[in-house]
Amino acid sequence: MYAAEQPAYSDRIVMSAHLVTDELKKKLELKLWDIANELRGKMGADEFRDYILGFMFFNYLSERMRRYADKILEADGINYRSIDETTGEGRRMLGAVREETVAQPGYFLKPSELLIEIASRGAKPGEFILDDLAKILNAIERSTMGTESEDDFDHLFEVWTLIPPSWAGRLKRAMS
Repeated sequence: MYAAEQPAYSDRIVMSAHLVTDELKKKLELKLWDIANELRGKMGADEFRDYILGFMFFNYLSERMRRYADKILEADGINYRSIDETTGEGRRMLGAVREETVAQPGYFLKPSELLIEIASRGAKPGEFILDDLAKILNAIERSTMGTESEDDFDHLFEVWTLIPPSWAGRLKRAMS
C-alpha cells in the first residue's frame, strides 16, 4: 500500500524539476530587482519604470524598423544599417525605404537613428545622446505627418521624460 501511495519515479522527477525551476525563478527575480535598484540609484521606482519602458518602446520601434527595412532591401542584398546616409545613392535608397515604411509599419527611422547606433555613440566617453534621442523622437512623429499613422504617433513621446527630474541637477553639473 505504501508503494501505491508514492508517486511514480517519472512524476517525482517532474515535481523536483518544478521545485528547482521555482527556486531559480525566485533567485532570478531577486537578482533582477537588485540590478534595477542599483541602476536607478536615487530615482523613484515609478519614475525608473517609466524611463525604462520608454527605452523599451523605442527599442521595439527601432528593431521593427530595421527588420522591415532589411526585408525591403533583401532582394538587393543590402543591410539597412550599412546604408551610407551621406551619399546620393544612400539618400535615394533611404527615400525608397521611407516611402514604404510610412505606409507600413507607419513611421521612419534612418539607420543612424536606430537605438543600436545611438547606444554605440553613447558608449564613447563624453558623448551625450539624450539630445540626439529627443531629436529622433521628434523625427519619428514628423515622419508620420500626412499618413494614416499620424494620429497614432501625434504627441506619443511627450510623456517620456528623457531627463528625469531626479537627474536634472546632476546632469547640469556634469555638463558644465
